[in-house]
Amino acid sequence: MFEYGAPLVWAWIVEHPRHREAFVEASAGFSELTSWILNATDTTCRVTANLCGLVPLGARFWHLYTSYQPILHMMGSTSPLRQLLDGAVSSSPPSSFAWMLGHDDSYTRFRTTSNLEPTLWQALARWLRGRLRRTIMDESAQAHLTRIIPMASRRVLGLLLADVSLLAPIEAQRLLLQYRRGRFMFGYTYACGATFVRGYEVCPALGLPVCLTRREKEEMRIWVDTFPVGSKVTRLDFLLSVGQVARVASFLRYIQEQLRTEYKRILIGI
Repeated sequence: MFEYGAPLVWAWIVEHPRHREAFVEASAGFSELTSWILNATDTTCRVTANLCGLVPLGARFWHLYTSYQPILHMMGSTSPLRQLLDGAVSSSPPSSFAWMLGHDDSYTRFRTTSNLEPTLWQALARWLRGRLRRTIMDESAQAHLTRIIPMASRRVLGLLLADVSLLAPIEAQRLLLQYRRGRFMFGYTYACGATFVRGYEVCPALGLPVCLTRREKEEMRIWVDTFPVGSKVTRLDFLLSVGQVARVASFLRYIQEQLRTEYKRILIGI
């Protein structure tokens, strides 16, 4: 419901700078709502949304604004909206709302630089997917936890650009997304007295070191070298990046059981 009029809203936003401020204020609850839907905290909301292939609200409205342009351009001359747009061209300054609605610079760039085969609609969908991909990449670069996820692992059928974690069965997705967000069993103490954080799953005290084959170790070494020096990349990050979802989920279930057992032991003072 909120994005039903997105093309008109975005035209209104680009009409004047103060309208963008109003849009930011109107959408202030978007992060809180997204956090609630995705069972995340406000601090991890942006990371979680990116894992799900969701772009910021402004980018989504811009996407719908551009995708609406062919409809405007193909309207018949008897359409009231067509007449309004034509009137804006002849009598309104370029900053007017009606003029902005029918003049998207991105759409003009698409028409002049793209291969429009086999149809305009298919070509536009292809072009918009490319822009969406670039937006997701830019967003993922804003946080270490998403920066280390290769775009090649975002291949979930029906969920464009969502993280491979969402390929797992429903019961495993929660664990995988918690790990991706750096919240899996955060703050739990285990047998050696340390507090569990990402990367500690290889600790022998957990009883199940995450072992890699010789080939996997070499592939991981090459993969880690693509990141800036000092980037915290774990073995489970690597295994997820190459699609070993079930294997990672089984590791996490075991770790979760071990940490919960240790928590109960500490709680009753044994």
